[in-house]
Amino acid sequence: MDVLNEDQLAYWDGEAGATWVRNQSHLDQLLGPFTQALMTGAGNVSGKAILDLGCGCGETALRLAEQGAEVIGIDLSREMLAHANQRRGAKANPEFHQADGAVFTAGRSFDLIVSRFGVMFFNDPEPALRHLRSLLKPDGELLLACWQAPTLNPWMSVGGRAIAPFL
Repeated sequence: MDVLNEDQLAYWDGEAGATWVRNQSHLDQLLGPFTQALMTGAGNVSGKAILDLGCGCGETALRLAEQGAEVIGIDLSREMLAHANQRRGAKANPEFHQADGAVFTAGRSFDLIVSRFGVMFFNDPEPALRHLRSLLKPDGELLLACWQAPTLNPWMSVGGRAIAPFL
């Protein structure tokens, strides 16, 4: 596997991935509003070819496939992908592959690339996003859920500010 984001591979293909698998149900519930926003933004996906970037344990890929899309999910974590495959069961769709989105090639183009917080981990986002654009059909779309800076993101910053005096 070609990898540009070695530090992210080391992180997600280790204990971080295992932690997400152990907490998958809770995390999918916690991130449910963002997942729903992606589903709404994607619109009618029936018959579309979709790449799910940073698919993790498969929640968005599985939901898109249930709506009739042909989905390939990629992630750096083997453990999360194994869990996604387990959740998929005997179905052929979606497919899951261990890959770095910054260099992933599929031998095909996509109508849509979605990412629920996976796009924010690129070491060098500009060339990674250019590469992803090259995977899209001419009228293809990129649909991302991504945290803003902590100052603009109370969900991430309020707790940190509350405990900071005690650290």
